[in-house]
Amino acid sequence: MNYLSTEQIREIGLEYVFNNVRLFTSMARARIKKLDFLGSQNQDLLQREYDNIEKISDYIINNKGFYPKIAGILGKIKDISGSIKNLENSKVLDMVELHEIKLFCYYSNELINFFELWKIDIDEIELKGLIKEYSLLDPENLRLPTFMIYDSYSQDLRKIRSQKRDIEQLMYKESNSLEYENMLKTRRELVNQEESNEAKIRKKLSEELYSSITNLSNNLKKITYIDILLGKAKFAIENKCNKPRLLDSNDEIEIIDMHNPYFGEILSLKGKEYVSISLSLKVGSTVITGANMGGKSLTLKTLCLNIALSQLGFYCFAKKMKVPLLDFIFMISDDMQSVNRGLSSFGAEIKGLHKAIEAANSYKGLIIIDELARGTNPKEGRSIVNATLKYLNDKPSYSIISTHYDGVDLKGIKQYRVIGLKNVDFEEVRLKYQGYKVYPSELLQELMDYRLELSESSEVPKDALNICNFLGLNEELFNLIEQYYKEEKQ
Repeated sequence: MNYLSTEQIREIGLEYVFNNVRLFTSMARARIKKLDFLGSQNQDLLQREYDNIEKISDYIINNKGFYPKIAGILGKIKDISGSIKNLENSKVLDMVELHEIKLFCYYSNELINFFELWKIDIDEIELKGLIKEYSLLDPENLRLPTFMIYDSYSQDLRKIRSQKRDIEQLMYKESNSLEYENMLKTRRELVNQEESNEAKIRKKLSEELYSSITNLSNNLKKITYIDILLGKAKFAIENKCNKPRLLDSNDEIEIIDMHNPYFGEILSLKGKEYVSISLSLKVGSTVITGANMGGKSLTLKTLCLNIALSQLGFYCFAKKMKVPLLDFIFMISDDMQSVNRGLSSFGAEIKGLHKAIEAANSYKGLIIIDELARGTNPKEGRSIVNATLKYLNDKPSYSIISTHYDGVDLKGIKQYRVIGLKNVDFEEVRLKYQGYKVYPSELLQELMDYRLELSESSEVPKDALNICNFLGLNEELFNLIEQYYKEEKQ
């Protein structure tokens, strides 16, 4: 059950992953973006998927010729789903469809031979031999990558074609125009007879292939799976992804040094590195606090990406990951306004929150809420955050909410805080960069520590004040801000 919007799939980096998995068939390219979460009742299926990726990865790593060979076979396979549907509807296949089915049968048999040669034992990729079907479409055993209505299909056809060739030879030599016209008329009649016979043969071949619909359909599905499985394995190797460990339903989710290649690539273009994040989630509520610019949104998107990948049968961008099987992922983020057109951002948040709670009341999943109630006044916003944390803390799902509000009620709630600028000595920085009227924002990003630390304090660090001062805000205005801040604390 996937509640992620198309925009969220793009924003968290999941679309980036789909686009960068190397696939060789059109079926796999279409299928990978429509993969489903397996759900809490299918732990064995997900575990087998992880194990299958591991097996294929071992073959790729340890056998130099394995990947190019299987990729070469897959790259020649066409999508024959349209032809199969025509067979199901008792339609007569045309020459192109018969040709593609012939090639599909040939390369299906090639894959079977390949798996036998490499002794690959994976139930999900076991194909049915299509030797009978291939022989039907290659009656003369020419083993050519083409298809035609062969003479051997019909004695009548053989005779007609022979007569047509004979008269064509005579026409080539004939100089009398009247005789030539008579020969041309005879040839037209032979062509009509040839086409009529060919149509009958196509009809007969289609009828004979009707009994092979199940085998053709099953092989098409399995070849699609083989391509995706190979793509997952190759992607995991190239990106140093790791195999998640599946947990029992009530254990803590644990992720060590997770990262996000989508944002990593963006930062790399700016000469920066992505900072890996570690955290764990208990059943119930977890909160991430920290001032703006602290990377909370990026952390939640990275969390969402890796959890989603784990539920879709991918390896993850983390040094270590322990996760249970989930029925859904629901993310409420700053794209909700575009999803719910006509509502304010706060209204869209509340509508999304209602849907998330409905899901949590029926299923076990993950709810991610980025800066809940940011669009309302702080007093009401803090109340909404506290109430939501308390309510979701009693549900069997995993919920994580980020906020920059002070005074979060941490009773029974696990809290992470963005380290931010906590350990920065601003006097030392000022001395080092003395002479700069305004400190560059790039330096601020370098000083910011985006990692998380466990905390029991309900007070958010005053990074906003430090940032204002650091970026050279008007001194008089800054002093006034600081005065108001101290008065509110009292």
